[in-house]
Amino acid sequence: MTMGVVICDSKTWPDAYRTFVRTGQTTSCDDIYLAYRGLHSMAVRVKAAAETTKKVIVWLLTRDEVERVLYPALPDDPSYRIWKRDFKGATSLFAVVFKENYAGKLAPMIDALQIFGRGYSWGGFESLLIQGYGTRSCKPMPFERMVRIAIGLESADDLIEDLRQAFEKLH
Repeated sequence: MTMGVVICDSKTWPDAYRTFVRTGQTTSCDDIYLAYRGLHSMAVRVKAAAETTKKVIVWLLTRDEVERVLYPALPDDPSYRIWKRDFKGATSLFAVVFKENYAGKLAPMIDALQIFGRGYSWGGFESLLIQGYGTRSCKPMPFERMVRIAIGLESADDLIEDLRQAFEKLH
């Protein structure tokens, strides 16, 4: 779920409101309540997930299967200079590019995961992993050998063990 806020003056509000109603771009009261409730613990959750992310990335960088980790907070990441200039910290979303010989062979590894869920709903409390899929305009990213990972609030040791046992399926 994605939410946002539209701010209007009294002149533009009737047109904006009509558009929201006609297109179904509204959010229920329950969803607003749940999002608001989550904001209270967001800083603590983001900090915890970021710490776990560092540990998982350090482990991933030791693996022979991994070509590189795409994470702006890593000094060798192409985006590091911009990240360092514009941000004070990093969150828990990153990508892993496997070596070329794993192209098109990630499904058994992904299927073997027991803790990581599958999905695009980054920012929840659970860790998620999904294979990267791109479009023609995104080339030359090696999507057929890339996964995107969002680290949640599980133990770093448990997540690393889940990845370790899943990586065995690559061989």
